[in-house]
Amino acid sequence: MLPVSLFFWFLCFAHKISLDEKTIKTLFLKAYNLLMSNRESIAADCRTLADMLGDMTAIEFQLSACYIIL
Repeated sequence: MLPVSLFFWFLCFAHKISLDEKTIKTLFLKAYNLLMSNRESIAADCRTLADMLGDMTAIEFQLSACYIIL
């Protein structure tokens, strides 16, 4: 995934080389455009994760079983 790799490249190596403002803006816009071109699938992945993390049915069932035993 290029946007993440560009971000980490910047964090790791930006202090070793001098980047002018135009280069930084260009790299940011490239990463942003790549991210936005894939935003529907990213949003779907986030919704799936939220559903998985937000589903407490199994945990509530286990807790209710514990209360019955007590």
